[in-house]
Amino acid sequence: RLTVYFGDDGDDLQRLGTVQQVWTLGRNRFRVLDAAGMELARISGPRWNGCGCGRDVKFEIGSQSVESPAEVGSITRHWSGLLLETTENYSNYTVRFPRDMDVTAKATLLGAVYLIHVGFFHNSMKKYVVRGFWFIFIAAIVVFCILGFISKSELT
Repeated sequence: RLTVYFGDDGDDLQRLGTVQQVWTLGRNRFRVLDAAGMELARISGPRWNGCGCGRDVKFEIGSQSVESPAEVGSITRHWSGLLLETTENYSNYTVRFPRDMDVTAKATLLGAVYLIHVGFFHNSMKKYVVRGFWFIFIAAIVVFCILGFISKSELT
């Protein structure tokens, strides 16, 4: 859950909206709420929980209407290439929403980008690379141990 505020710390702090993750099987979903708790939009992610290796990842922003859930915008994380994804700590996003959307809803959608980034993509490629390194390292040790055992048994 992420809440977007406007103003300085203190009494004049105004809540603009909230983004809540909705736990479902197979698809990442979020609800975008205004300051009063009314649903403004829904965000639906891809049908998997991977890192988006090798391609852009699109999260669709749908209208709050359950009867006709039309796509009104999107949040797309752009793939930067394997080298940049594993060595740098930045991401490139595009947010699209209707021009006539309320400015507080737009600010809340920008907060959703942060929630999506931290929840799904922050250092995800680095984790896979580090895990891959340790897997290869341990596999190499096992292979060398087996080869060493075989060569010792051939000598006797």
